[in-house]
Amino acid sequence: MATVTVIDAKAAVERALEYFRGLTAAVAAPLDFEQKTQLEEVEFVEEEDRPVWRITLSRPNSQNFEFIRGRPARDYKVLSLDAQTGELLSMKMRSLENVG
Repeated sequence: MATVTVIDAKAAVERALEYFRGLTAAVAAPLDFEQKTQLEEVEFVEEEDRPVWRITLSRPNSQNFEFIRGRPARDYKVLSLDAQTGELLSMKMRSLENVG
């Protein structure tokens, strides 16, 4: 079995932040992005026979001023990156509506 070289978690998070910043630049000021984006989760998985990093990021929901458990509502995005190349595979919304 061949050895597969993958980027480490820190590099995956840095790459995910770069992609997220680039994709959302039109709707978020640079200072807002740096100050309000949070890392939530990092997960290494196998998807379709390839190693993938799933990075969950969040930032305040600008459309909804609700508070959840005393905190402002946040939007959550899950970015999937190819763990070998660091390329973005997908960016999806993550809903926390049913989380207790």
